[in-house]
Amino acid sequence: MEFKLRQSFPDTVVTQVAAFTDWKLEKIGERTFRLVTSDARQVGYLLDAIEEVVLR
Repeated sequence: MEFKLRQSFPDTVVTQVAAFTDWKLEKIGERTFRLVTSDARQVGYLLDAIEEVVLR
């Protein structure tokens, strides 16, 4: 799965997502990341973690 964080999110959000250690995220662009997994739950957990960073 590839995803891009919105331009409206501050750069601190990008930095915090890039620092996640629970997932093997590959940063493939300025705000674009790749997650390789066969477990849909991991995608859900990642989205929850990103939501926590964004809502702080």
